[in-house]
Amino acid sequence: MSGRILIIDTVATNRILLKVRLETARYQVTTAGSLNEARLQLSLSRWDLIVIDMSTLGPEAARFTRALRRESGGAGVPIIGVGRFNNAEARRAVLEAGADEVLAKPLNDTLLRARIRSLLRARETEAELRFLEDTGRALGFAEPEAGFDLSGASASAGGLPLRAAILCADATESAALAEALEQKAGRPAPLWTAEAFLAHDAMLQAPDVILIDARPTESTAHDPGWLFRLLADLRSRPDTRHTAQLILTAHAESEAEIAAMALDMGANDIATEVAPVDELLLRLTRLATQKIRLDRLRATVQRSAEAAVTCPLTGLHNRRYALAHMATLLERHGKGQEDIAALVLDVDHFKAVNDRFGHAAGDAVLQGIAARLRDALRRIDLIARIGGEEFLVVIPKLDAAAAAATGERLRRAMEGAPFVLPDGRSVTLTISVGVASGAAGGKHPLTPETLIARADRALYAAKGNGRNQVSLLQDDAAA
Repeated sequence: MSGRILIIDTVATNRILLKVRLETARYQVTTAGSLNEARLQLSLSRWDLIVIDMSTLGPEAARFTRALRRESGGAGVPIIGVGRFNNAEARRAVLEAGADEVLAKPLNDTLLRARIRSLLRARETEAELRFLEDTGRALGFAEPEAGFDLSGASASAGGLPLRAAILCADATESAALAEALEQKAGRPAPLWTAEAFLAHDAMLQAPDVILIDARPTESTAHDPGWLFRLLADLRSRPDTRHTAQLILTAHAESEAEIAAMALDMGANDIATEVAPVDELLLRLTRLATQKIRLDRLRATVQRSAEAAVTCPLTGLHNRRYALAHMATLLERHGKGQEDIAALVLDVDHFKAVNDRFGHAAGDAVLQGIAARLRDALRRIDLIARIGGEEFLVVIPKLDAAAAAATGERLRRAMEGAPFVLPDGRSVTLTISVGVASGAAGGKHPLTPETLIARADRALYAAKGNGRNQVSLLQDDAAA
């Protein structure tokens, strides 16, 4: 994974050695020997990740990190604080200053590289979502960005995320951890064995963050792969796919390989058993905050995607979506001989509704037509609004005769009951329907555009013959 990394360290030997190690992993690395030099580098270029030695730079390093987090250009850049930390309070101070990770020297190369890969992946995911959100906003599909409220991520007492859970291999072994978190936070986090959690179907809402106690126990000694199976299972399930994961491992150097593999399998963060409860709560809250932020970005992108292919008035798909959907149907059926039917429906004398009752009444009629089409057709059938008062229905595996019969059923559904207008008055309307049907593997090339064009010709025939009727253009007529 490529990435541009800035190393900040006052000791030249440290800078050179770490630069060589990271360049070996194919990163583009630049070094800075002071905070002033680092500020210059940050002003000249954009960086994907920063490694800063918090020990040699002293208290000024924490102030630098806090200031960087307040700047728009540095707010989202992952920061790894490294150094020789004398106690847990020193580690926590680095995290509170804004660092994403704290690694003690001497650095474990395997864990360092895995942590960098994990942080860069998270940065790329958020950057991609923000790019899609910005694109949707530029096209007028996304709402203006709202301020981020942390109240959904953490509790007021102790900082334990509101939706958090602890998973373990042995509940007895992890009970002390759960109790310590409860005492510090003032409320419990559910403790589950991994097996019970995955088998539990009655959960109303998946956690935002999961703390996985992966410290070795007697039971895991006979099943060393349990953690990796759990991670894979959690990431494969729709309800927990985006749940943040904090892995708690033993402090032994031998556990570095396990921690690195967990990060590469999608775990979001790693802590060792020497981390105090305060640090675990801080990490959990930050992970939950990030997860909720990404959920909101995904929801915004999803809304933008839906808006791009949806008619805002009727809620039906638009022409853009209809053409793509039809192309997929034709490709799926390929060389097969199964018919695909297209019905183009046009509201008769619709202009008279707008002229007599106003455009609000016309909008209500269009919404009523969309509702009746939904009621009369299956969910798998495509319904789209492709013009002012023109609708398209596409039904796979439907021959010409059945398509004409469907068109007649839709015609009757429209004239069978009046449409109620916003002012309480009502109006009875009719539709004309043009029907075309053909096979993707037929003798004439079939594309979405040609099939719709044939249905349009049939529609013109229906309107020319007096309206309020169904006209069929069969495959053989498309010479």
